[in-house]
Amino acid sequence: MSTKRQHHDNDDATAGLAAHQGLHLTPATPNAPCQQRSFLIDGEMQTVRLPPDLWMALDDIGRVEAVMVAFIVEQVAQHCRPRASLASALRSFILAFYRQD
Repeated sequence: MSTKRQHHDNDDATAGLAAHQGLHLTPATPNAPCQQRSFLIDGEMQTVRLPPDLWMALDDIGRVEAVMVAFIVEQVAQHCRPRASLASALRSFILAFYRQD
């Protein structure tokens, strides 16, 4: 059996397990181009590129927390390590937010 086929079988097994546990997983949009948004952070415009699914996650977090995405981005930027990628920090934030549940 080829490696590609084995990977596909594992995806099917994971989807089956998730469905059995009552989870409804939707795959990320394959090959979707990253979207960029610009934010004013510490007086400078910074552009962040993320896949559309992650922007939707940030929009959802903003709705849940009743804040604008720009506020979330600014807060993450203020708390991430110097010289760290803001996009990476946002991905970590999104993961941490959804792991809280």
